Amino acid sequence: LYDRRLAGQLFDRGISLDVLETAFLLALARRTHRSPQATPLPPIRSLAYFLPLIDEALQSSLDPGYLAYLRAKADQSVQISTGLGDR
Repeated sequence: LYDRRLAGQLFDRGISLDVLETAFLLALARRTHRSPQATPLPPIRSLAYFLPLIDEALQSSLDPGYLAYLRAKADQSVQISTGLGDR
């Protein structure tokens, strides 16, 4: 229920899907490329986790090339974790 309400608030604020994608990509990159010695992070359990990343995406203009790179890395991670890259 909380995430639905938060999604509605983001919609009401006019947060675009591009901004949400940027926040998700940043989170994925930062969580994936942490030091192996770092304490493991707990699973993401709420949309609220992404609020600081959404604000960051709104305040900075990330290079489109960097976002394309993050998308490619995310696609590669999904293919490896699902075994789709072996086909």
